[in-house]
Amino acid sequence: MFQTFWRARAVAGALALAAALALLCGGCVERKILLRSDPPGARVLLNGVDVGATPVDVPFQTYGVFEVVASVPHHARLRTVAPIEPPWWETIPLDLFVENLWPWTVYDHQTVMLTFPPLVSDEGGVTQREGELRRRMEAGEPAPEGKQP
Repeated sequence: MFQTFWRARAVAGALALAAALALLCGGCVERKILLRSDPPGARVLLNGVDVGATPVDVPFQTYGVFEVVASVPHHARLRTVAPIEPPWWETIPLDLFVENLWPWTVYDHQTVMLTFPPLVSDEGGVTQREGELRRRMEAGEPAPEGKQP
């Protein structure tokens, strides 16, 4: 009887230790948005933050809609939104288990492909006029007469 008591206490202690280790060695979720483009090398702003040139991997914490603005030489600037949906294991109550108790790292990598439209030719000289007005504005000169809105 005395031996049974100590054996039961040892088993209870081992279970308590295993539970404490499980809580301390809790799960981890690695979330990344993989930004790719055609053509590669596009400069990307994600929610207004410059994240670099494609291909680029950006870690994120919350799911939702991300604003993407990208530009590459000789192509029109691309402005779009990227809805990032949570996977099935990010639903209640599974998310509590996966993020806190699952002992291994779970990876959620979501790819956003950016395809650039071709650049429209500038037959009317809009780019040249824009550059001239920008230079005048930076120099503090007034706009040309008759062309103010």
